[in-house]
Amino acid sequence: MLKPFQLFIYGLVSLASMAYAQQPQAATGKRLIDILDPQSQATQNMQGLLWTAGIFSFLVLIVTGGALWWVVQKYKTRPGTRPTKPGDSNEPAQFHGNNVLEMFLIGVPVLIVSVLSIYTAKALADVTAKPSNVAETIQVNGWQFWWDFDYEKQGFRNSNELVIPAGQPVELKVSGKDVIHSFGVANLGGRRDAIPGQTNKLIINAAKPGIYYGQCFELCGASHANMLFRVIALPQAEYNDWVSKAKAFQAPTPSDPQLAQGLKVFQANCSGCHAVKGLQGGAPSFPDLSYFGSHTTYAAGIFRNVDNNSELSKEKGDRAVKINGQERVVTLEDWIRNSAQVKPGSLMPAFDGSMHEVKNAETGKWEEVPYTKLSDDDINAVAAYLRSLKLEGVNFKAIPEITNENRDQ
Repeated sequence: MLKPFQLFIYGLVSLASMAYAQQPQAATGKRLIDILDPQSQATQNMQGLLWTAGIFSFLVLIVTGGALWWVVQKYKTRPGTRPTKPGDSNEPAQFHGNNVLEMFLIGVPVLIVSVLSIYTAKALADVTAKPSNVAETIQVNGWQFWWDFDYEKQGFRNSNELVIPAGQPVELKVSGKDVIHSFGVANLGGRRDAIPGQTNKLIINAAKPGIYYGQCFELCGASHANMLFRVIALPQAEYNDWVSKAKAFQAPTPSDPQLAQGLKVFQANCSGCHAVKGLQGGAPSFPDLSYFGSHTTYAAGIFRNVDNNSELSKEKGDRAVKINGQERVVTLEDWIRNSAQVKPGSLMPAFDGSMHEVKNAETGKWEEVPYTKLSDDDINAVAAYLRSLKLEGVNFKAIPEITNENRDQ
């Protein structure tokens, strides 16, 4: 039978293992970093507070636990002896009250709590204070199961990838559009609930250029765990260049036959929901696909966006799922064909002719009807067209990802 101390140690190991396993992973499969790896002033303040509280707690545990152990060892009944009774010669001295000890036991906890309270108040004030030199204000909208970033002052949107200037404070206005979500970038600091009809503000400031990871922290449905996003921090000059190009972007008219076919199929089947600057159609309640080819991921950060499917492999950390009974790495074509097959809860209709239920407006009954079926050539053409939508001279895929391996470089 395990001793209590052994059970305690095994319990700690189990909890640590579960916490590690629950961390989200990037589209590249690398383990994501968290608040214990601060990459902003806010997270550095919070980590300092965490370590201070942890050290005080450890010291209290050692002192009180050590005192308790010493008392138990000194005064416990030894084997072969009878319990001490009142009046015995070996009975410990009996007394009532000790002013010095009582003042010590009251004063030390008050001092510790006071220090932590002052430190907490200062850290909270630093984290929540709005700086006077906000570089950008961005509206963040949470949807099932993706994120939309509206650069209101600049006049464009960018879905699932938040581009910001490095070393500059950025104000985020966070809201939800369907259910409650929670927006957070662990190593840049703080979370804010994305609540429909309510705006919560958050200031982030990436210490250095790179790609950081964020996710939804509030259970919101079938693909809550797949509701990821990336924060791409650029040097100020590169950020200004990106903003200028994003504002000026207009989808070109392709001359390549496959791309022209992809545009035609896209306009007939996709533009009713998805916006592309320069094309008619689209709605703010669906991801904006302008300059899709410049994105590092798609499907809200869970699949790597590459120019050629030959670049994908499980060895590189790309996700594999069972498609038609066979496990393989997911491609953009798979996503277009049937997104719900590779991301549970996806609301995008399938284009594989599969059956789904709709409610008959006249009878009020649910009926099975087929989705539109696109040929493989049409799906390949749409994928090629989306990959061609790029901002000239912008290559986010070359930006280093901030991971546990390179965080101090």
